[in-house]
Amino acid sequence: MTEGTGAPFSGSIMVVGGGISGLTTALEAAEVGYEVFIIEKNPYLGGRVAQLKQYFPKLCPPTCGLEINFQRIKNNRNIHVYTMAEVEKVDGGPGNYTVNIKKHPRYVNENCTCCGACAEACQMEIPNDFNFGMDKMKGAYLPHEMAFPARYVISPQIIGTEDAKRAKEACPYDAIDLEMQPKTFDLTVGSIVWSTGWEPYDPSNLDHLGYGRFSNVITNMMMERLAAPNGPTNGQILRPSDNKAPESVAFVQCAGSRDENHLPYCSYICCMASLKHATYIREQYPDAKIYIFYIDIRMKGFTRASRRMKTLSSSRERSLKSTKARTANR
Repeated sequence: MTEGTGAPFSGSIMVVGGGISGLTTALEAAEVGYEVFIIEKNPYLGGRVAQLKQYFPKLCPPTCGLEINFQRIKNNRNIHVYTMAEVEKVDGGPGNYTVNIKKHPRYVNENCTCCGACAEACQMEIPNDFNFGMDKMKGAYLPHEMAFPARYVISPQIIGTEDAKRAKEACPYDAIDLEMQPKTFDLTVGSIVWSTGWEPYDPSNLDHLGYGRFSNVITNMMMERLAAPNGPTNGQILRPSDNKAPESVAFVQCAGSRDENHLPYCSYICCMASLKHATYIREQYPDAKIYIFYIDIRMKGFTRASRRMKTLSSSRERSLKSTKARTANR
């Protein structure tokens, strides 16, 4: 038997990032007895998955996986959630870390019931970051209908304006505190899990592809929001230039990846994402032409997305054959 010689473990874990991987880590640790602190910079948990129409590997909608995880968090006293919070500094070592956290003001307290009165009272509209700026929202907003914590947010953009005053006056539960200030505090934990997810590559760096010059050139995450039922078009994939159905769609792979001038590595998920998006388009527009420009198609095994695309294509062929047969028999 070998005896451990490391530092004593404090029995608590900090998970930095509240996306699906961070939530899974936090829940599995908490359910075997550890105290867990989730630090998330957004005003909601769920990360990128919350913005998707469907996510791998089962191609389920976000509600499928997030709803049950949120319920597990609510029912587990070992989990402490800090949204709109960021790690400022880490000191110490394994088994005994001191982490300095900065929590930004939400301007809405725990009295909020999500009644929406504050948003109705607001007149100003600001770009909706959740939808990558493809539409606008009120300065008082719920990030999305399944947001956890289920609490509105007052955008810093309207603090000090008449809109903020209107929102506060409209709230029947005294839930809006326009005097909230940033707070800093320390947490002592035994270990830290970095689960901060990923950021889309800035497409404005790829000027040769026309992003920013042509409104119909979008990113894969913008496509995801267009296809999502709670997106800016209520799930209809429409051309941003004229809100009409696309007749043809081209996917450009390795845009910014595997390029010494941008990102030298493969981003890994893009090929599967494009195949998934092709199924979105095929479902809505069976006659649309879809082109994928690639160096290599890289994916793990034979994905559900590719199988589904073949199934949709086969269904379309059977439908066309059936139509031709009926026409010939008339």
